[in-house]
Amino acid sequence: MLRRLAGFYSAVDIGGEAKSIEVKTRQFRSSPAQDITRWPVNMTTKGEADFFIELDLRTLAPTFYVLTNTQARSTFRDYIGGGNYYPPEVRRIITPNDFSALTAYRDDASPPASVL
Repeated sequence: MLRRLAGFYSAVDIGGEAKSIEVKTRQFRSSPAQDITRWPVNMTTKGEADFFIELDLRTLAPTFYVLTNTQARSTFRDYIGGGNYYPPEVRRIITPNDFSALTAYRDDASPPASVL
């Protein structure tokens, strides 16, 4: 389901479970002084996503930043009418093109209780 030009929402099957992913696509410029300063997102409507992917689209081989819901919330700055992820903070905590979060145990879930 497309949301708008700057991002879209997707669902994927990971290990037999449906997971939701909010994808943000923003264009960057070659000069750091002209780099984007935010990835806008409305956590009121998008905050339940399991994962957030931020795409650096400067080349035909984009750089992916995969954030779990917990990581996304830790880099989020709220303001009236929306909010932002700050790319420098995302880049500080996320290794580019590391997709291990998609296959790791969900970071915001408790381990299942033993029945024994």
